Amino acid sequence: MLSGYFNQEAELVLAARETDTLLPVRDRYGAIGYLLPEKIKCRCEVSTKEIVTPSGRMVRVERTYYLARKVRTGDKLDGKEVQYVEDWVSLSGKPAGWKAMV
Repeated sequence: MLSGYFNQEAELVLAARETDTLLPVRDRYGAIGYLLPEKIKCRCEVSTKEIVTPSGRMVRVERTYYLARKVRTGDKLDGKEVQYVEDWVSLSGKPAGWKAMV
């Protein structure tokens, strides 16, 4: 259905996560551990915005990625950390994927 829409590629690097809490695993210096990178199909739009994260922090994002695969904050897309993720809903109201902002 969306194969024509996802006409770009991005490098996805997932953060290593705790199995019970899904929080990123950190080393003793506080740095997040990451898994191996992989290429995924996506749609990327370049536009600078300021958003308020669920924690109340205001951040500036420069790109919005539309993905068929779920990502979480803390993961990386094209080398930049994902700041915010929301469900991407089609015009019919059905889930179509995820929208990640970096």
